[in-house]
Amino acid sequence: MRSRGLAAISVLGIALGASPAARAVPPIAVDTVPCVSIPLAERSVLVQASARVSWPADARPVGRLAALDVDVLLLPSRERAREVAGLLTVAPGVRWAAVDSRVSAQRTPNDPLVPRQWAMRVVRVQSAWDVETGRRNPVVVAVLDTGVDASHPDLIGHVRAGGDFVSGDADPSDEHFHGTAVSGVVAASTNNKKGVAGISWGATVLAERVLNAAGSGSMCTVAAGIIDAVDAGARVLNLSLGAAGDGCPFVMEQALGYARDHDALVVVSAGNDGARGNPVNYPAGCDGAFAVSATDTQDKPAKFSEYGPQVDISAPGVNVVTTSRDDDGVHGYAYLSGTSISAPIVAGAAALLLSRHPDWTAEQVRARLVATARDLGPRGRDDRYGAGRVDIGRALR
Repeated sequence: MRSRGLAAISVLGIALGASPAARAVPPIAVDTVPCVSIPLAERSVLVQASARVSWPADARPVGRLAALDVDVLLLPSRERAREVAGLLTVAPGVRWAAVDSRVSAQRTPNDPLVPRQWAMRVVRVQSAWDVETGRRNPVVVAVLDTGVDASHPDLIGHVRAGGDFVSGDADPSDEHFHGTAVSGVVAASTNNKKGVAGISWGATVLAERVLNAAGSGSMCTVAAGIIDAVDAGARVLNLSLGAAGDGCPFVMEQALGYARDHDALVVVSAGNDGARGNPVNYPAGCDGAFAVSATDTQDKPAKFSEYGPQVDISAPGVNVVTTSRDDDGVHGYAYLSGTSISAPIVAGAAALLLSRHPDWTAEQVRARLVATARDLGPRGRDDRYGAGRVDIGRALR
């Protein structure tokens, strides 16, 4: 997090003649079903004509909106529907023709702080929830951090204990606040009338404590956490931590290679020293890391965010409200800034994709997030935004 600087490794058309034989079709009877079934909507064409019109033989009349004088035609495929709509648009006697489209209600959780979750709106996660909430095939997301407070009211039931590589025991509880904040972005309980909404409603956070109560750790503790998380079945790992360096430490290369060999996606924060020399942060700068930079409320690069060729994608990272705890262990919520809070947005997006496509590889998930990111900087990839700012709604479509 930006608010707590830490040493060592730290928190951070076509002519009608080309179609099948055309035939003249009389108006469809008024008493027919008006529309096709919803799953077939994108294969249907809506046509309003001022006269008798001929259309291709493979355009089957299936409905009519009599009050609007609109006929509904069903085509063999979505691609053919688009082609026929284009042909009919320029046909004599046709006022307009267009392919139908599916619409859906946008899910709005009842969590009271949702209106303040501006980052969720920007990345269009509510649109994504119309398709996938993360409950279909729950995904394990490992949070390698200061531990996680599993007793936080908005995290109860969403946290599983992993390893504690700081104290060496089996209790990866959070003695700081950082890991609890990161976890809330990914998987806070949603629709429970409490606090905030998490990106993946069904994800389980695997708590891996690799940073101490001061928010510091070592490359060794992080590497140990990566191995433990992968062995425990985590499909996505979130590392909101790092340290400046002259190259990727060998132990981190090996650990990231282990994750890659076991088909796990490792999401890493790019770092918060963009305005202070912009040193390359590791493990963000390591091969195999999916590095995330931060954007602000105006979709501009956050002033503190590190940048460079290591950045793969960006996500909101300024004044993001999430779960938190104070030094006395009192639960609450806080507005936090930093690439540490950007990374779990991407990790949550990856969890939603894997819930919808459990057979996808980590590379397929990564490629989908990159391909659907909103290009905001210079055309194409750039060092500030990477492929662009993550668009979860588009990724899930």
